[in-house]
Amino acid sequence: MATPSNHIFLALFVGISLGMWMALVVLRGSWRSPAWCLMVGGTLIATLLPAGITASFLYQENFFALPPILLSLAVGSFVFAIGFVMHALQTARALERLAELEQLTAVMGEEISEKQREKKVG
Repeated sequence: MATPSNHIFLALFVGISLGMWMALVVLRGSWRSPAWCLMVGGTLIATLLPAGITASFLYQENFFALPPILLSLAVGSFVFAIGFVMHALQTARALERLAELEQLTAVMGEEISEKQREKKVG
């Protein structure tokens, strides 16, 4: 019999799983990076493993699969989070490098303008 706690657990499971899968779809352009691979692994652990555990326990009389499901959700979410943080750090480094290059371009443009003015005057 479905209880309110089962509905809450199901809503949380679906929400977390959808969020993970959506992140993977959005970041599919970086599919070769280790961060993306960790995110895929975490998503698979957090979504497919609980489904398999549930399916295997459905045919038993004493259906008490919640601890393994919660464990797989926790481990999968942790692995996903590690990959997500790695991706965020890579993005932050790339943005810092971009800012440095923009500053360098601006300084070089000013130097070129000064040299051109010196040639015209001199």
